[in-house]
Amino acid sequence: MQIMVLGMHRSGTSSFTRIINLLGAYVGDHENLLPPLPENPKGFWERKELMHVNDALLFTQGYTWEFLADLGKPFDLGVNRTLTWLASKVISALVTPYQRRLRRKLDDMIRETISRLEPFDPWVLKDPRLCLTLDAWKPHLRAPVAVLVYRDPRDVAKSLQVRQAIEPRHSLALWEFYTVAALNSTRDIPRIFVSYEDLLADPVATAANMFHRLEEIGVQGLTMPTDSAIRDFVDVGLNHANKNDLRTDLALSAELKRITAIMRGKQPLESALTVSTSSREIMARLEDKQKDRIRRFNIDRELTLIECSLGLVSRNGHVLSQL
Repeated sequence: MQIMVLGMHRSGTSSFTRIINLLGAYVGDHENLLPPLPENPKGFWERKELMHVNDALLFTQGYTWEFLADLGKPFDLGVNRTLTWLASKVISALVTPYQRRLRRKLDDMIRETISRLEPFDPWVLKDPRLCLTLDAWKPHLRAPVAVLVYRDPRDVAKSLQVRQAIEPRHSLALWEFYTVAALNSTRDIPRIFVSYEDLLADPVATAANMFHRLEEIGVQGLTMPTDSAIRDFVDVGLNHANKNDLRTDLALSAELKRITAIMRGKQPLESALTVSTSSREIMARLEDKQKDRIRRFNIDRELTLIECSLGLVSRNGHVLSQL
């Protein structure tokens, strides 16, 4: 089976992906994975091509990972919206075929990524952007299951504030966009919910609970690792929740509390969710930054990076194989 780990950036998805890998799910050889960085010294446990494919998928709709104004509405890849109605129609007629060709190319790359993993069943994929792009991957997945990772959105906001200078209310809006998308896109597949706080509080018990729940939803071929293997990986010293001033200074909205209850298993998800008006308004105020980021996005560079990660071209652009 194919295990998809979903959760907002800085939510602990890397840690849970490594635990799933320790359970026996294949993630890739080290040369296939993003290298560790100071903000994630124990590794991202994320395939190199995955981030670039998902960034390109978001680009085709006019979004970046941190700017999601008008998510779900048509976008013209940066075409000036102040053009006259007729001029916009002409431009759209040209842009749409380009978007379709680009999506076909990305579909080929998704299939190629999956084909590299299929001999190693069960396997696991993780990238926070999958919350937003999973629907593009699902048609190519044979038997997907989802692991949805919860971390208090204020802890996510604090981490993003420290590491990337993102304003806390922007981070809370992002958390809502990502989490709503993840919940909605996994309603039709088996899924389990896990908590980063639980993992830091009791790594072995949390890993064992996840192992049994994955078995219950049909994942075969996993085995429980030794307690020491889990403890050696999980750094319980990373639990700084009691030192986070945003826990007291930033109140959660009623909608965020409801989503939190769903992610914590305290409230069922009975129908598809929508992002709150307040979070959409926060994103709308950042739309100029979003347009600028899209204008500067180098899609050709992203496609080349994907092909290099898949071993289809060399770093100097020499074609090694064809999709």
